[in-house]
Amino acid sequence: MTDASPSRPDTSAGRPIRRRSVLVAGMGTAALMLSEACRAGHGATSTGPTPARPQPLGNGRALSGHSGVVDCMTFSPDGRILATGDEDKTVRLWRTSTGTEIATLRGFREGAGQLAFTPDGRTLAAGGDDLVLLWDVRTHARIGALTGHEKAVFAMALSPDGKTLATGSVDETIRIWNLRTRAHIATIRPQAQTVSALAFSPDGKILASGHDNGVGTGDHSIRLWSVPGWKPIGTLAGHTQAVGSVTFSPDGRTLASGSTDSTVRLWDTTTRTGVATLTGHASTVTSVAFGPDGKTLASTSSDNTTRLWDVAKRTTTRTGAGGASVAFTPDGKILAASTNKTVLLWPL
Repeated sequence: MTDASPSRPDTSAGRPIRRRSVLVAGMGTAALMLSEACRAGHGATSTGPTPARPQPLGNGRALSGHSGVVDCMTFSPDGRILATGDEDKTVRLWRTSTGTEIATLRGFREGAGQLAFTPDGRTLAAGGDDLVLLWDVRTHARIGALTGHEKAVFAMALSPDGKTLATGSVDETIRIWNLRTRAHIATIRPQAQTVSALAFSPDGKILASGHDNGVGTGDHSIRLWSVPGWKPIGTLAGHTQAVGSVTFSPDGRTLASGSTDSTVRLWDTTTRTGVATLTGHASTVTSVAFGPDGKTLASTSSDNTTRLWDVAKRTTTRTGAGGASVAFTPDGKILAASTNKTVLLWPL
């Protein structure tokens, strides 16, 4: 087991970014609500033109059953199953084609905040409380747990080959796990307050992490780590508030990030520079996701909207309801977004 602890200055304490806590008025923490008044007034590049009339996504098919705010979601590799997690302490599995519920998975004290299917679709990992729970997707039986974090798990990412799981926590660590053996193999200590977002590059050679450094602190950069080795290899600086979501484009050349500064930023992963700032959301950007062709980016926000962006033109093309999480099916034919206790599915 290795322990990577890059030398960085301490940051002041702050409330962690948490998708479920920034959805609607009365549910968010004071620190995050303060950040919603901020806008990114500087960056690597300016935004592109905004179309006058983005097309509406429409009402969508509603999946109802959760009794708490739906905080996270992900599709199975074949797109046939949608997994959702929420504040009612459950993870639910849905059949994408019909919208019917397949199973309700239980085991969390406070609720699930992150989800990931293994590449073969047989195992579902869910991060919540201070641990990760593993389920057999076919039998719905719980088959394992990864423990070791001292505080809530707010971020999780599975490597493209399905062998390595990264988890990030309020305890200010990133833990690396061998998913097959369930062994803890490394700890990264960014010293950057809550680890609020994680993503592996498509080639599995880079791990990106987003952080909540606390209100009033100056460093809201995204950190890049080598895989394996887990050493710092770069930073992406530009957001002015906490980074709550990061995702790589399918070709790995671009990283998208969403922040409590209400912006989506695009980064060149080779030069480690910002290439665009996408504005339009009126509040915290809670989740970002690339479509499978890399030409479309989806974002959702605590302003209760979802936006589809043309990545090349940097413009909004479609808008709809939203809230905490957004995801494409692997074939890009369906978009899912949560809005309070409901999940909406739109055909694209």
